[in-house]
Amino acid sequence: MAEGLDYDYLPQNNSSWEFLDEGSIKKELDALISRLGETAVYLDKFAHTNEYEKMSQLFKDCWVKELGPEGWIGSYLLINADSFDKPASGGSKPDSYNGLSLEDKKAFDMCLNYYREFKSLQGTFEKIRKIMMVFPLSRGFKLIRFTLNFMDAGYDESVYKEADDNLNRVCEILNKSWDYWERCAIRANDFYKANSGKLGKSDLNRGYREARIRDFQQEVEILMKEKTFVPYTNGTFSVELNHLMEYMIIDEYTIKIASLPNVSDDMDNASQGCKEVLNELNKIYEGIKTDHGLKLVDALRKLVHAIDEFAVLSSTVFKRFKDRDDEAPFCFVKKPSSFSKMNGKYGFVAPGGDPWHDGTQFRTVFERAAKALSDLCQDFVYNHGHTELK
Repeated sequence: MAEGLDYDYLPQNNSSWEFLDEGSIKKELDALISRLGETAVYLDKFAHTNEYEKMSQLFKDCWVKELGPEGWIGSYLLINADSFDKPASGGSKPDSYNGLSLEDKKAFDMCLNYYREFKSLQGTFEKIRKIMMVFPLSRGFKLIRFTLNFMDAGYDESVYKEADDNLNRVCEILNKSWDYWERCAIRANDFYKANSGKLGKSDLNRGYREARIRDFQQEVEILMKEKTFVPYTNGTFSVELNHLMEYMIIDEYTIKIASLPNVSDDMDNASQGCKEVLNELNKIYEGIKTDHGLKLVDALRKLVHAIDEFAVLSSTVFKRFKDRDDEAPFCFVKKPSSFSKMNGKYGFVAPGGDPWHDGTQFRTVFERAAKALSDLCQDFVYNHGHTELK
């Protein structure tokens, strides 16, 4: 028994055939069909709304109230079982039937027809309820919302590729030889040639080192191609603010997605259950005679179809992340190729773990890159060059 449900109740007299005419039955069914329809429509739009609480309540009301024994149909079947069970299954009508007036016999027969139709749906109701009871609505909602918000932020595949390319360039910069860097020290060497013998050693050294900083920063700017890092006059670097904010947001989204448990298996099971129920409803539909019975089956099909669609969507999205799809935003949980090239020079190492499980950690790795460039620059400026100035 589901937690919080109370099945110790008495069916109301408005479910007993003696108190019903066809108009009142149709009115009850219209209300039920409307509530089922509202749930189906809301579920269709659910992925594009932020109203989880309303959807959750509609969902729960369906399997607890509308389709459960506490619902009007459940009550109708229970309270009229003594009168209708035998004739509904091909047995004889109760002895009391013969003593009814002609009008009451018509009412009895009309209610019996509805009873047969409801009875044919009783097992299907329970199957739908079981699907809805264990359906991971919250997990699916969070996954879809995080993904849509990620997509709306505008971070496409080019952002991922740019980040990876920038990190690859940092790896290349850190691995360049000192001969390469000395060839880049054009300003510094010109300053030294122009001022050697004219300036004191302290002033010459200071001007020479400042020129080497500018030489290094200019070469980094050329090699990086993107203005990813901001250089400072003291020879240090920081991550450019817009890029830093971008990476922080990407990290936030991927960490949220990585924190979600696997929804794929549960959603796949739900989808399979929905397809079986839809086949069952299609068969039941062929045996329904009343207009409102047909409308009810149609409403159930729409509801189950909406559940199936949401299950398939959630499962597909989860699998695309898990499979590291090349399209955004799924590509962001793929480990960048640059991570394998980070050999630890100047502390530049890749984050541990896997983006699929830990998020991208772009902020961390780019801040490490800025620190590594700063350390390399300090090394180039103060530990190399004209040794007599040291």
